[in-house]
Amino acid sequence: ADAAVAAAIGAGAIGARMTGGGFGGCVIALVPAGRCGHVRDAVNERFTRQRWPSPFYMNAAPSGAARRIR
Repeated sequence: ADAAVAAAIGAGAIGARMTGGGFGGCVIALVPAGRCGHVRDAVNERFTRQRWPSPFYMNAAPSGAARRIR
């Protein structure tokens, strides 16, 4: 996961971090829409270089902040 974080940030992610490390974990990265492909390519390249299995990706658009509903 640390390698995925480093690759994502190096490829233009605004931020990235590992979460859920006790069960293998995953990486959450905040990426500008126009950089998604570039960031994925960088992470894939890092995994290929290490001969690790290909990662799985899920896209998610950020939602608005929490607020009180009246």
